[in-house]
Amino acid sequence: EEKILKDIGFPGLDTHQKEHADLLAKAQELKGAYDQGTVSAIVFFSFLMDDVILGHLLEKDVSFFPYTMEA
Repeated sequence: EEKILKDIGFPGLDTHQKEHADLLAKAQELKGAYDQGTVSAIVFFSFLMDDVILGHLLEKDVSFFPYTMEA
């Protein structure tokens, strides 16, 4: 995705890459907390579902490639 956005000269690529980095950092933080037993699996999985899948992938990323939503 980022390579395609770079190739087409997407002007918001830096911001988009930061969003990816922030999501990854948060996922790693929650996974570490889950591994240590300080948060439950539901917290980790809720973040993945709400923030990563529903929030980022299905809203922001799909908006760059509208043809993927055609039936």
